[in-house]
Amino acid sequence: EKNLAVKKDEWTAYSDKVKSDLEVPAKRHMKSVEVPTGEKSMFGLGKEIMKTEKKPTKNVVISERDYKNLVTAARDNDRLKQHVRNLMSTDMAREYKKLSKEHGQVKEKYSGLVERFNENVNDYNELLEENKSLKSKISDLKRDVSLIYESTKEFLKERTDGLKAFKNVFKGFVDKVKDKTAQFQEKHDLEPKKNEFELTHNREVKKERSRDQGMSL
Repeated sequence: EKNLAVKKDEWTAYSDKVKSDLEVPAKRHMKSVEVPTGEKSMFGLGKEIMKTEKKPTKNVVISERDYKNLVTAARDNDRLKQHVRNLMSTDMAREYKKLSKEHGQVKEKYSGLVERFNENVNDYNELLEENKSLKSKISDLKRDVSLIYESTKEFLKERTDGLKAFKNVFKGFVDKVKDKTAQFQEKHDLEPKKNEFELTHNREVKKERSRDQGMSL
């Protein structure tokens, strides 16, 4: 940064020496030319009469002092261009070009990372919605299993004589469901877990025990 400030001061000081505006009053260069008038001379045996007119050329006329100022300004301009070329060939200029290139590469990588981040956010949102949908389906399935449990319990109770016989039959039914679940999990290499039917039965058994204990007190 210090070198950059020094170069900037050097550039400013040098450019201040060069005139930024130069007023040069100039006049058109005129020349005298003979042009025909379209009239015939009485004494020239039919010769056409000519007249002299001033017509501009493609040149301009300036003072010697202004000419010298123009020459000086042109030389200063050439020196200024050369000075700029010298500055651009310095290590600082080359370093600036290098940093500009690296900045472009970093900016490009940053844009790529932002794009990937946005893609991950979109994927996350999609998974989140999918997870919500799955939770809703699981909740529906749990409700259905609970209804099946209650319906099965009522069905067997109506067709079994005595409470003890009913409990034995129903427990055997729950054990049968448990065995089928274990066989399915083993066949498909799934993590062993209690099925929802068994979990519902365990909750009902705990409720009955709590009621029985409350009644005995």
